Amino acid sequence: MSHIAENLGTPPPRHYGLDWLRIAAFAILIGYHSLLPYAPHQWVVSSDRVSPWLAYVTEAISPWRLEVLFLVSGYATQAMLSRQRDIAAFAWVRSRRLLIPLLFGVAVIVPPQSWTALTLAGEYHRDYVTFWTQDYFRFSSTTGLFLPQWQHLWFLGYLFYYTLLFLLYVRLFRLPRWPSLLNRRYMLLILPAAFIAIARVGFASIYGEENHFFDDWQSYLHYCLPFMLGVMLARIPQLWEVVAANMLAAFALGIAAYLTAISIEMIQPDPKNWSTAISALFYMSDSIIAWSIMLGMVGLANRIFNRDHRWRLPLSRAIFPAYILHQTVIVLLASVFIGSSIPALLQWLIIIAVTTICCALAYLLGKLIPAVGLVIGMERSVPAKPSAAIIPAPN
Repeated sequence: MSHIAENLGTPPPRHYGLDWLRIAAFAILIGYHSLLPYAPHQWVVSSDRVSPWLAYVTEAISPWRLEVLFLVSGYATQAMLSRQRDIAAFAWVRSRRLLIPLLFGVAVIVPPQSWTALTLAGEYHRDYVTFWTQDYFRFSSTTGLFLPQWQHLWFLGYLFYYTLLFLLYVRLFRLPRWPSLLNRRYMLLILPAAFIAIARVGFASIYGEENHFFDDWQSYLHYCLPFMLGVMLARIPQLWEVVAANMLAAFALGIAAYLTAISIEMIQPDPKNWSTAISALFYMSDSIIAWSIMLGMVGLANRIFNRDHRWRLPLSRAIFPAYILHQTVIVLLASVFIGSSIPALLQWLIIIAVTTICCALAYLLGKLIPAVGLVIGMERSVPAKPSAAIIPAPN
């Protein structure tokens, strides 16, 4: 089929800026999760030393952090597919790199989080070994939560799903052409942001803010478009110029939307008391932050950070195992600190230090024992040729 060869395209050059952006996005995600026990939001575990002002910090990070990762993943998917030239073989490689860490994480890494959440809520009163061996794999919600859970590892499940859909489309249809309208001044910024913002409000009115995998239309809006933009950046190098032209305006729009969102939270911190119009304004602002800051960050990565360094490869390999492990370490440590007289700032610093050490140890263990490296998402180090397509660690 001629459209398949056209869809595969030409392997793009390695983009070091996206490598660095991926490292930074995962690192920011880990730091973000370390703040959540102390922020005024319901999370896996909540400290008894909540700081209301952290809501403004988390709102600055939350909307765009995963959009960046999905965009980088879209670029990597197209780049690796165009290099491999075999859709079935590529599907197998991606399945191995995404599903093995996901299944291992759901079975081994996540259960301590679920047990901690249930015991702190008073919904479970048995020890962890009993919980893991008898109750965790029930595939029911008899304990107050549906078990098993994937918690922070949902990203891997969604990415695997999007990847399979993309590969199926590549196999059956010709990829659509890039809309020339988006090449016009600020259109790549304004049109997708407006579409996502308006559609999110519409879906929220139908499905609410808490959705499940098969009706999570708000997440699909937020993550599919960045994924496809990453694909197009890998296919059409000229689009980097369009991104660059929108970079400063993207940051400006994102900051304006952020100020709108936190103004709403300052006036009325409890979302339950928001009117329909205020809720719509907040969710639209949140969506605009997501697209705008993502676009600005990608432009910044291309302009300033598209260069190699000796730390790039080891950090690129280490950050994914850190993503797999970090949230469980954070949850367990935060639960230990509940009721402690240790100041909240010192607690947080200890959490950051211990989480970093545990993630570094996991990385070193994965380097020493290939089986461990496999289940935490590490790939064997392969020297890259200068002209090779980007092959980041799994994301």
